[in-house]
Amino acid sequence: MPSFSYLLPAVGLGPPPGYRVSYALPIASIRDRLTIPSAQVRAIHRLWRDGTEIATRTAEIQFDGPRSSIQEWVITIDDDGKADWDGGTGLSYWELELAVASPGGFSTNQPAANYTLFSGPRRKTFFNDNAIKFGDPVTIHQVRELGAWCAGYPCCGVDPDANADESIVLINPYHRPGLVNIELVGLPNIEKIRVEPMSARRVSIARLLGPTPYAWRGQVFVTGRSRLIVFFAKHALDDPSEMTTLEHPDLYRGEPTHEALTQRWRRWAGRQIMRS
Repeated sequence: MPSFSYLLPAVGLGPPPGYRVSYALPIASIRDRLTIPSAQVRAIHRLWRDGTEIATRTAEIQFDGPRSSIQEWVITIDDDGKADWDGGTGLSYWELELAVASPGGFSTNQPAANYTLFSGPRRKTFFNDNAIKFGDPVTIHQVRELGAWCAGYPCCGVDPDANADESIVLINPYHRPGLVNIELVGLPNIEKIRVEPMSARRVSIARLLGPTPYAWRGQVFVTGRSRLIVFFAKHALDDPSEMTTLEHPDLYRGEPTHEALTQRWRRWAGRQIMRS
């Protein structure tokens, strides 16, 4: 049997109520990553909810130089009405795995970038850029240096007068439960949220503020020891499935903001040597 080389899996959120989620496999980007012009690539799409794989689709794609056996491979996921989106539980998420059979290989393990389209009747259409399941260098650095990872969003807001709320969407595509702390900057409470393996949930910022939502704007930080995938969703306060955006967070880098003078001299000397 042939051995396989893999790209890092991509992970994205399943459809909220009333939405359809779709994405197309980036055939040209996959071809550009192949180490030989003729190779067979296996694409596997998996849809998960509450620890159960609820749908799978597989395609074998034969590349022959600039041509492939298919021009486009599109996945469409419709809302099945089983997610408790209002309560924030039972959300679905998907994974995409790409593997090439030997003697083929990939020149990098970074996934080929693709966007997911969210659309539906009487719903705003928007894009999301997904996330990688493993191997994020900033997250690896955070855990190594700090013992935890930290992600956030610089401008979150709740405004009951404008019927506006925001939520933290947490996806746990791993085999162990994940526990995170959610901090609203300037407020004393830190909320602890548990996400079960191969599951996803939504946490409303308005509900974190208390039983009666009030206007609030500020930064939100999400931290944990075991990585989860985080998105920030802006939506209506009275109907959280009426969404406007789904954004990835900003990762706290913790890098120094100054440089020693001796280090600057070494960098300058190195550039001069390279030019000579």
